[in-house]
Amino acid sequence: MPEFRLTAEERARHAALSPVQADWLDFVAARPEALERSAFADLDAAVELEPEKVQPWPLFADPRGVAAIDQAGREAFRLIKTVPERIFGSDPERMAEFYGIDEPVVRNAAALLADPACLAHLIGRGDFILGPHGFACCEFNVAGNLGGWQVGPWKELFRSQRLVAEFLAAQGLNVLPLNPLDALLEHAIEVGRARGLAAEGELNLALLTQDPASPALLEMVQQRYVGILARRSAGLAGSVIICREPQMTWEGGRARYNGTPVHLFVDQMMEVLDGPVFRAQAAGRGFAFNGLVSPILTDKRNLALLSEQADDGDLYDAEERAAIDRFIPWTRVLAESFTEHAGERIYLPDFVLAERERLLIKPAEGFGGRDVLAGAALAPAEWEARVDAGLADGRWIVQEFVPSETFLFQAREGGAVPHEIVWGAFVFGGRFGSCLLRGAPAGAGVINVGRGARRIVLLEVEDGAA
Repeated sequence: MPEFRLTAEERARHAALSPVQADWLDFVAARPEALERSAFADLDAAVELEPEKVQPWPLFADPRGVAAIDQAGREAFRLIKTVPERIFGSDPERMAEFYGIDEPVVRNAAALLADPACLAHLIGRGDFILGPHGFACCEFNVAGNLGGWQVGPWKELFRSQRLVAEFLAAQGLNVLPLNPLDALLEHAIEVGRARGLAAEGELNLALLTQDPASPALLEMVQQRYVGILARRSAGLAGSVIICREPQMTWEGGRARYNGTPVHLFVDQMMEVLDGPVFRAQAAGRGFAFNGLVSPILTDKRNLALLSEQADDGDLYDAEERAAIDRFIPWTRVLAESFTEHAGERIYLPDFVLAERERLLIKPAEGFGGRDVLAGAALAPAEWEARVDAGLADGRWIVQEFVPSETFLFQAREGGAVPHEIVWGAFVFGGRFGSCLLRGAPAGAGVINVGRGARRIVLLEVEDGAA
């Protein structure tokens, strides 16, 4: 059976994240069976978990630890939402040219972005690395197709797992009910009411997807939505619909699905520019999370535009520049240009080639870490070829690599090894909605489930006496 010895240095590092996490490691160190995957066989039985892609040990965070990623997620989101107005002056022509989006689409998106209430209602998930100076935002997905809605059910499975339940009971801890799906539904209902969409006593929500929904998924979402309505908005009726936008119609001044009026839309992508979703929002008869604004706000080059302002930009005040410096790593659009790095003026292409081992390059529209290239993982000749291709394309960014703090998790072969983690923080309006974590053994490279990383379930806990 694998051995596990927790050093004082390792325990202190985990305690700095959360004392509860350090207590968990003390707990598993005293129980050798916890080092084996077989001790978590009940998780393997949950087929929907894709157990081979899930780390058996959860990560525990107390209120202090939760507050740190909560602040990072909400602050980075706030900064990104300022880019169209601060950087482009809300000019559709300038945005169309920069983002490479058809001008009619950008004009309609600009009208939405100019509405402060619309900006306040958007949803997103930022990916963060906890590095030497705190949480740094690597990218931010401002879209309706945010992966990770399964986090809530996963938490329920983990908290009832034998060893986890024993640890929680021994420590007198309660798991906080932070569930991204519930947070999204609560936020949607609040937005619907704030925008006057529930004036007729009904508030229906459509989840617009490309794939057919399973009856079990629809039933689960429906139950949670109706339950939240009952708790938060007594007397308000509503239901959830899962469909594609072309299945909807525009009738009687409303978007409808099989005749049922739809007021709120969570869209993976807006398929029809002048379709029911757009017309409902334009007429004030509906609201989309996030519709036409997604391609603009999700573009990774927004991080570069913000990063350029951190030192001496005049578009942001001193407090905002400090926030940029704190939460946005050094990032630039990959171009043949001069820029600043650590107070020095540099020619970017030469710098990127010379500093290969400390940099990443990634496409503006990429997602899931699939196209992220780490210079340290490539030979100099291949890095040069990739950089040249990115320069020619004009839609790539270069970003300073942020080394992840490492935390001990169970190894695939048993035992425990240091892991690096990406923290995917959900933000719904101004509401933190927990995290989707992905982790891989230290030194594995880009942390991505498609590249062998595993999902880590975050359990936010508090003292049971609190």
